[in-house]
Amino acid sequence: MTDDGFSDDLWIALAESASFTVGPNSNAFFPSSKLPRKFLEHQERLRLRSKNRFRHPERWLWSSTLLEQASDERSSELMASLFPREATVVDICCGAGADAIALARRGPVIAIDKSQVAAALTAANLRLHGLKGQVLAEEARFFPKNDKIWIHIDPDRRSLGRRTTGCEFFQPPPQFLAEAISHSVGGSIKVAPATRLEDFQNFCDDNNLGRPYENLGLQFVSWGGSVRQQRWWWNIDAIPSQKKTISVWSNDSDWSHWTCDMEETDNDGRIIMDERIELQGFIGDTDPAVRAACAQPQLAAELEASIIGNSFGYLHSDQNYIADSPFVTWFQIDETIAFDRKKLRHMLQSMRVGTLEIKTRNVEVDIDSLRKELKLQGEESRTILITRFGKRVVAILAKRLNMPSRS
Repeated sequence: MTDDGFSDDLWIALAESASFTVGPNSNAFFPSSKLPRKFLEHQERLRLRSKNRFRHPERWLWSSTLLEQASDERSSELMASLFPREATVVDICCGAGADAIALARRGPVIAIDKSQVAAALTAANLRLHGLKGQVLAEEARFFPKNDKIWIHIDPDRRSLGRRTTGCEFFQPPPQFLAEAISHSVGGSIKVAPATRLEDFQNFCDDNNLGRPYENLGLQFVSWGGSVRQQRWWWNIDAIPSQKKTISVWSNDSDWSHWTCDMEETDNDGRIIMDERIELQGFIGDTDPAVRAACAQPQLAAELEASIIGNSFGYLHSDQNYIADSPFVTWFQIDETIAFDRKKLRHMLQSMRVGTLEIKTRNVEVDIDSLRKELKLQGEESRTILITRFGKRVVAILAKRLNMPSRS
């Protein structure tokens, strides 16, 4: 039985019976005469939940857990595009098949999951998308590893009954991951954004598994202001080993990529902690994927910017120009004041600010509560960036810059 409270037999019957009507009003359907109405209504609710992550929610079947764990469609398509076209990719721990379907659009795929429900849903979802692929319900460890296959692995990170970022709790375990990296043409392992490669390195060293981590390059993927996933790649040209690659879906509706060294830049001289310094010029809010990768010092150095407070703080530039970057949102500073709610309210009211974007960094602020206290009214628009600066908390009033489109 799944976490939804329905039996495995129901899920498998759903997967086997789902088909797709081809025509101007195409829509997946289920033979309701054979399946309980409550079960079908639950499936429709899951489809509604998936619509912001998948372009055609009517072509998908889910359980609650598999939907929660699935890669979003955009990130899956990016992942699949990095594998060689027409090469067979083995998708291990395929779940409901989000990654398998993206891989199948590119070329041959073999999808594997130890759960019969997951395997059945993957097979159905491939069918509903008009795609083909081999689907196996078996343990990943039984699949032979060799140097002629490409591998994609999304290990189960809930083996303890809750989410974990520690690779020692992954299923399949890190021993399997080390072997997969060492005995394959190349591939990808999807991990949580907070999972540290250092932990995998230490595990391999402590258990005499060799040094497969030396072949890995890291990729951090984000869109819509959220870090979607981290991937470890090996033997893929687009993601060089021992480098970090940041991939961001930009406002130009395309992916932007930036690669930096694995080791952090010595950026102590660029971090501003002296609160007596007057902040003028421009302030930059980096994409969360940059921060998840701990790559903000490298980006600051590349953009000739400083960082406020610590290596995760806002960027700052007092130059008369700023470097346009898809990895930073820039604002022009109007004024910097100590964070005092009453003074801030009077200042915004005197400026007739009715639309206010509120951002925070390195400090906890209840944004909804603050917005109510400010009693905004007027026709002006501004952004307020609240951050810790030395021993003080400051509020930086700024205007969002409309940077030129990148060709």
